[in-house]
Amino acid sequence: MVKCFALSLLAAFSIAAVATPTDPYEGEKYGESRPYSSTVKSVDITRNGLWTDHVSSDETPEHCAGFILRLADVREYFRVSRRASLKEYGHDLDMSRCHAIGRIRFANGDRGEWEIDRARRGSVRLSDGRMLYFYCEACQAKAFYEP
Repeated sequence: MVKCFALSLLAAFSIAAVATPTDPYEGEKYGESRPYSSTVKSVDITRNGLWTDHVSSDETPEHCAGFILRLADVREYFRVSRRASLKEYGHDLDMSRCHAIGRIRFANGDRGEWEIDRARRGSVRLSDGRMLYFYCEACQAKAFYEP
């Protein structure tokens, strides 16, 4: 009986360890393995030409003031961009201090706030807290750096 209980307890801890990622770059909870294919219903731009101190580069606030996305640029971005993992977004892709932000609504009812930087990285924080990461090498807006 004790042996059976100990094996059950060990199995429960093993399952919990597998289901709960310890590395924030692994697992569905962090947006890496969860597909998201809902189409964009509407977008708007809240602010353009923003500068952030969360990225290291030589870009200045004055330089970033010239980063202006149009609604057509944002629509194209979400139409042709691809999903990226958090690891790719945070470590593998070029980054820019210059960014724009806005709101987005998807056809499936999800809503959120988006951010796109001059290096073509994008993210969406959905209203339920999920994060989606994107990259758009094919985007042609003049505001972006050359890929």
